[in-house]
Amino acid sequence: MPDWDALARFSAGESTPDEAARISSWLESHPDQAKLLAALTSSLDEGAGMNSQGEADVDVEAALRRVHRRMDTPTSAPPALRLSRRVAADASSSRRRWLLAGLVAAAAAMFAVLLVRDRSDSGMRNGTIARIGGASVGREIVTSVGVRDSVLLPDGSRVLLAPGSRLTISPSFGRLARDVSLLGLARFAVRHDARTPFVVHAGPAIVRDVGTTFVVRAPNDESDAEVSIAVTEGEVAVAARPSPLESTRLRAGDRAELDATGRIVAQPGTVTDDDVAWTRGVLVYRAAPLAVVRDDLRRWFGVELRVGDSLLASRRLTATFHGEGQPVEQVLNTIGLALGATVDRVGQVATLRRAAMPR
Repeated sequence: MPDWDALARFSAGESTPDEAARISSWLESHPDQAKLLAALTSSLDEGAGMNSQGEADVDVEAALRRVHRRMDTPTSAPPALRLSRRVAADASSSRRRWLLAGLVAAAAAMFAVLLVRDRSDSGMRNGTIARIGGASVGREIVTSVGVRDSVLLPDGSRVLLAPGSRLTISPSFGRLARDVSLLGLARFAVRHDARTPFVVHAGPAIVRDVGTTFVVRAPNDESDAEVSIAVTEGEVAVAARPSPLESTRLRAGDRAELDATGRIVAQPGTVTDDDVAWTRGVLVYRAAPLAVVRDDLRRWFGVELRVGDSLLASRRLTATFHGEGQPVEQVLNTIGLALGATVDRVGQVATLRRAAMPR
């Protein structure tokens, strides 16, 4: 992650020689970030005026709009060299540095997008959260095995996607409604707007925000249509697709589950910290059905879990795993011991079978 203050000092000509050399080297090896910093610096020059106290004043939003335009415009020289020449010619007061620092902070999300690209290219995404600065309407965001993505929606709402999940943002998002569709697992922190409701479509469920933070677990395919909703803050209204006008209200601490027929079973006051432990990379199961465990193994470890018979499939698991860093062999062995089963693994397929009774 860049040091925003150091970048601001560098652009204002206030870096020490060692710091300037280090930042110049970093910018030369990160041309996209260098281009953004050059655009920020140039936009600051264009947008700076004088307020009534004789101090420099900057319209940050206007400057950011200019940055967006510049990011799509080719530069005539390598960005790092352009910055170096600017610094040599403009080593003014520290006020410039603080103005630029504010502008850089406002554009931090744009830097984050570029850093995600760098990490992806260098194979460093596994086990990390890739923070996306913003998502446009009509966009589809898909997470890979073992990777969580934090998404900022156009309305300011935030979504944390679990591994192996898919979020689709409606092309009409923000105009008449704010609709998204989910396959997988996600936590939503919604910016409430009574005039434009926020709606999550997940399997047979329709979840309408009433100003809240909540978790939705939806099937990744049609073979397992059960959906669960856990509310950690505020309130939501849950309806089933066959009867969208008949809804059930859930408040903080409440949970609901919907089966394939659209039947809603509310469980007031049952949500605990375990329901959001996955946001920290921890998988906590308390008498969890194997269908849930199977989905998580697919998302976090890329392993397909198969169950040998119906009796074993009806058993429930109580265990805690670390989705980031714990060997999958250890996870599978623990599951087998907890369920009284053996685990046969071939490649990315693990099969559970009831352990033979001792004679």
